[in-house]
Amino acid sequence: MFIQEVSLNIHGADPDDVYQEMDLLLGLYRQSGQKQGKVETQYTASGRIVALPYTLEVDSLATCYNNDYVNRQLDRLQELTGQAVHIQCMGATGPEPLANVCQCPTTPFYLLHTDYVTLLSPVRCGGCNGSVPLYRLRCGGETSFYSLLSWETNYQSCDSLQMNCTVGERWATRQLSDIHSALSKEGRGLAAELEAVTGVPVYYYLYNYRALSLAKDQQRPCPVCGQPWLLSEPLHDRYDFQCTTDRLISELTSNSH
Repeated sequence: MFIQEVSLNIHGADPDDVYQEMDLLLGLYRQSGQKQGKVETQYTASGRIVALPYTLEVDSLATCYNNDYVNRQLDRLQELTGQAVHIQCMGATGPEPLANVCQCPTTPFYLLHTDYVTLLSPVRCGGCNGSVPLYRLRCGGETSFYSLLSWETNYQSCDSLQMNCTVGERWATRQLSDIHSALSKEGRGLAAELEAVTGVPVYYYLYNYRALSLAKDQQRPCPVCGQPWLLSEPLHDRYDFQCTTDRLISELTSNSH
């Protein structure tokens, strides 16, 4: 992960107007898959507005990854201030900033999966289990990942509720683990759309936290087709179940007894 500095001189312009337009730019960077997370540090100092968003790669905010919405907003800010937005990578967040980012030239499949604490992409590579920057998936006319990121927000909200173990825990756990829940239906639909666009299989991760014995959990069939889906060896030392027919991946419950 990297920290970028996105800044703009605001001499002669209304700071409130520029701040709002800068905030819109950051939102558009997220929808284009270039920025990670919904919140970043944004401040004013010495006649500049500065934001410090997270990105997966050092060049994630490069113009080659911009969509039309981002480019129009950059033009809007330049018209408003008479200055171009300045972008500079400030550095990495750790000693191995690309350790969790996919570098594979091709992938056997993608996996739709997120959780309540991650800033990584909701799409992972099935080959290396690394995070896939969404702008790499921008093909077939795709310019915005608004629907996918909305699902990500919903999933993370449910995951937060079940992890907090107080308000809405049972409801949230059902949303995460029930193949027929609104959250799962939305996610599987988005996975199918992404597969149609990329031509690469896209699997949906189904959360599993049932109070089952290990033996019974291993015998569970795919919840859609009813066929066996237990793998002979865990995929990436984590995923124990995979159904190629219904594009589902899951794991053995940690709530076994």
